Amino acid sequence: MTARYRMAALFVGCVAALTACGGDGPTGPAGPEGPRGGPGPVSYLVIGAENADYRVAEVALSMFGEGSFAPGSTVDTFNARTLTPTLNDLAPHDVVLVYGDFAFADSIAVGDVLADYVDAGGNVVLTQRCFSITSNDEALGGRIMTPGYSPFGLGPGAADGTDRIVDLSALALPPHPVFTGIDLVQAQFPAFPSYSNPPVQGTVTLIAVFTNGHHGVAINAAGTVMAINLAPGAALPSETVRLFANAVLFLAGELRAPDPDGSFPAPLANGEERHGPHGPEED
Repeated sequence: MTARYRMAALFVGCVAALTACGGDGPTGPAGPEGPRGGPGPVSYLVIGAENADYRVAEVALSMFGEGSFAPGSTVDTFNARTLTPTLNDLAPHDVVLVYGDFAFADSIAVGDVLADYVDAGGNVVLTQRCFSITSNDEALGGRIMTPGYSPFGLGPGAADGTDRIVDLSALALPPHPVFTGIDLVQAQFPAFPSYSNPPVQGTVTLIAVFTNGHHGVAINAAGTVMAINLAPGAALPSETVRLFANAVLFLAGELRAPDPDGSFPAPLANGEERHGPHGPEED
């Protein structure tokens, strides 16, 4: 069963008035550039394998607080420790993010339905324990973990709690949009038990590696599945939570770069143009 949360916000729309000043002459030159568009609404689902439903909700809502989600965006949650979602649970959403603190009720069935969802046009973010082989069987299985879907394969989990730092010397410049609003010079991302160094599989773009040489972030060739070798959570540094929120926004096609002052632009009102209208007709 999914639980839904709808976020609403107020914003002010800028309306440009057009003044007709000609008769039957040709169209005039283009008008000035209009306001920069913000992100549109996004619907995402967080699937967690947790010991309580509220823990999944904490992860989902913490991401919403850190990301630049537009008014009208929705987030649903599903606890897959005891139940397995169906394609109907996934289908209404632009993006599904998956994580586990415990074993999935049926890791193969979850992985298969995620692959079906991707085949139907959906997008998926996979996180740390999906890739970790442990005695607690926390890893994800099924077709989603095969080459062409997940950018990372499975690797042995290890009890390594050292913070992860992105290796700037191996980072393409400018950084991938998933790092929008994150100071990579200062950011340290917490690692948790069951951390692994998963192998890259298939044709992928390796977005980031960590200073210990472990694979950090990657996306598959189709641009539909992003893998982040970190674990989401409610009580994490803001840059970690923002990374997961950015991944959701990026796969949904709604990630916007911040303004020079670091703020994110408000969405445009219905019917507003992202660029200036054509100028008035000339005599």
